[in-house]
Amino acid sequence: MKKLRCCFLLFLVILCLVSVSAQALVQKNPMLDKALSMLEQGNMFLERYNLLTGSNIQAVFPLGVPYFYGGQSYDRMMANYPNYSRANSLETTSFFKAGKLYILGFDCAGYADWICESNGLEEVPPLSSALTNYGKYGRNYVFTSNSNVKKPMPDWSVVAQHLQVGDFYIVYRNGSRHILMFIGTLRDYSFTKKEAPLLADYLDYPLVAHCGTSPVFGERFSNFIAENPEFSRCNTTDGGVHVSIIGVPLEAAPFHERVQLSNFSYFKLPGNGQVMTIFDLGVVSSYCWFRQTGL
Repeated sequence: MKKLRCCFLLFLVILCLVSVSAQALVQKNPMLDKALSMLEQGNMFLERYNLLTGSNIQAVFPLGVPYFYGGQSYDRMMANYPNYSRANSLETTSFFKAGKLYILGFDCAGYADWICESNGLEEVPPLSSALTNYGKYGRNYVFTSNSNVKKPMPDWSVVAQHLQVGDFYIVYRNGSRHILMFIGTLRDYSFTKKEAPLLADYLDYPLVAHCGTSPVFGERFSNFIAENPEFSRCNTTDGGVHVSIIGVPLEAAPFHERVQLSNFSYFKLPGNGQVMTIFDLGVVSSYCWFRQTGL
């Protein structure tokens, strides 16, 4: 009887291993090492990446990296590490005010460039040039809306099959440009239909890490400022480094909220209730999936 029980337990273990191996689980990748290190402590994608790859990547800052307009310098951001650094905004935008004090972080291009530089890759070219100079950068395009290149994108449900971790999604929307990095899919991070039924139809849609607007950073850093008197003169941010999913209809999300100056549609991931936003494609007028090359 004891022998039979041992055989049964062994069978269950093998069954579990076969089930896991049937999924395209995330692999250790130096681009992911850097990208995910800028997420907050306890982030599910960082935690699952470590678990699935045997890595031990730690969050650089417990609360993650906030958005800072013009945030291009890693060294400047890390000047007071392990504490955050502060700086006055040099320009006025829809959210930032020139001369006002903010906690230093990255902007979208600064985050992408730092990931590339840390891995021996060239910086991503200026986003306007990357989107429009197909004569120079056409070889870097995986897909693009530029009709001169003729590399149209397939349906969102299969586009991830054609991408590599570290490919960049560059978009033009509402008069500005934004850059996001492909990090895999929910299935790659071992999410299943049973675990996340609301996301069952979107397990193979692309996930991206980016430094941009988010519904959670304002409250997170307002609390931090209130609890740390040395930052009392700082203003809150409207975003930071986080993970979004692309291609999912906004109406599929169970949560819709206007925070600060932006509208968000998002899911709460099973387990810790972590917010995962849908990147809004409705305002994107041009795009390219850009594959960076080595030095």
